[in-house]
Amino acid sequence: MNGDGTPDFGATARYWTNPEEREGKGWAWYASCTAPNCTINGKCYIDGAPNPVNPCQACNVDISTTTWSNNDGAACNDGLYCNGFDTCSGGTCNQHGSIPCPDDGQWCNGDEYCNEANDKCLHTLTPSTRCPDDGLWCNGVEECNEYTDQCQQYYTPCLDDGMWCNGSESCDETNRQCLHSETPDTRCPDDGFWCTGVESCNESTDACDHSGDPCPDDGQWCNGSESCDETNRQCLHSETPDTRCPDDGFWCTGVESCNESTDTCDHSGDPCPDDGQWCNGSESCDETDDQCLHSTTPEDLCPDDGQWCNGSEFCDETNDECVHSDTPETICPDDGLFLQWTVVLQRGDRSVHDVGSPVSG
Repeated sequence: MNGDGTPDFGATARYWTNPEEREGKGWAWYASCTAPNCTINGKCYIDGAPNPVNPCQACNVDISTTTWSNNDGAACNDGLYCNGFDTCSGGTCNQHGSIPCPDDGQWCNGDEYCNEANDKCLHTLTPSTRCPDDGLWCNGVEECNEYTDQCQQYYTPCLDDGMWCNGSESCDETNRQCLHSETPDTRCPDDGFWCTGVESCNESTDACDHSGDPCPDDGQWCNGSESCDETNRQCLHSETPDTRCPDDGFWCTGVESCNESTDTCDHSGDPCPDDGQWCNGSESCDETDDQCLHSTTPEDLCPDDGQWCNGSEFCDETNDECVHSDTPETICPDDGLFLQWTVVLQRGDRSVHDVGSPVSG
């Protein structure tokens, strides 16, 4: 063939002088077929050129230069996809190659067949139709095993979850759910002892634990140590503040009490503090009679001084001093007589007047 698509007849071939003249003529050339060509129906075809209307015939100068010869073995197309690749034999397209849809060796997709309408290969099955759901939930999902050519179940839904506290796993087909043979409470039930604390399931150690003594040390010194009373299910204390710090038997040390801050027993102290009264002297504690005493009394602190003219003596609590109820002037006031003078003589408990004349300047 030439570069422009025209046959190459060699040096003796005639070429058309314009494209319109050879338009649509294909292999037919009105040429001087001096080269080894065929002249069929008044047209010239080079050796090997196919029959334009039957690819199973061709110009074969070894057989005939005036008629079409059978082009056996040449590719052709009978218009059918499913009979395979077509070739020519005896001048017709009647030889077909292998079926285009051979068995692909896959069990899960079933048999292969050719779809002529769509020119494609199809399978009679799919993995899901080869191994459909069997309706059982507990045996897992049905899948097609290509290696064993059989249906198998995978992904059993209730495998061991690795948890000790819920026991073993089982499958409930009726309700389509997974069940556990235990719960933490049934795996580790109450042991019936209050003093061991609350039972719980320890997943880390696969064991039942106890929360321990419900009566730990409360940190209080005054109530002593703690213990657990299993019978009454309560916590007890070995002491009370009163038994920890009992009365020491001394009245004058005051009341005993338990000091939680210092973990010691304290005494309220001297029950006879200074009462702030001057007239009764100082206070002291009488251990013998469990009473408070005063060192004096107002009468002892401010006794009668034996002087009639100053009246009686008493204790002045306001000023912390002894005072007299009178003075000579209040005891013996002026009687109002100008021409006499009064000589007051103290004679026992009386006053007398000596009458005299006034003394002039």
